[in-house]
Amino acid sequence: MTQSLVTAAVPFDAAKADAVDALLETFIPPLRNSDGAIRFARQAQLKFAEPGVRGHALGRAHAIVSELMIALDHEKGGEIAARLESLYRYVLDGLISANAKGDARALDSAIGVLETLAEGWHEIARSGAGEVAR
Repeated sequence: MTQSLVTAAVPFDAAKADAVDALLETFIPPLRNSDGAIRFARQAQLKFAEPGVRGHALGRAHAIVSELMIALDHEKGGEIAARLESLYRYVLDGLISANAKGDARALDSAIGVLETLAEGWHEIARSGAGEVAR
């Protein structure tokens, strides 16, 4: 039986593999959800003049951000969880204002916060996976 070049060059370390799995389990849901919320918010932005389409897309974005907020563990996350909750509440308020009042600036601001959060989640996942692999 032949061994692949990758497995020959990089010996398997079960502890590191478990750590990477745990890291991915922790960060992939927020990454996917943040990206999904951004996608729906951008759809609303593109179809802002169409209240039905805008409302549907903003409703989807609102549901995703609500799930992110509900998933916060304040016992383990402490101050970070509290700050994330504040940001999520700000985004939710912006989504509601965009939908109910037709406030395009509120939507732009909410998308900006979501993009910043998503960039942070992506960076944490990249740097965390690198640290675990060492």
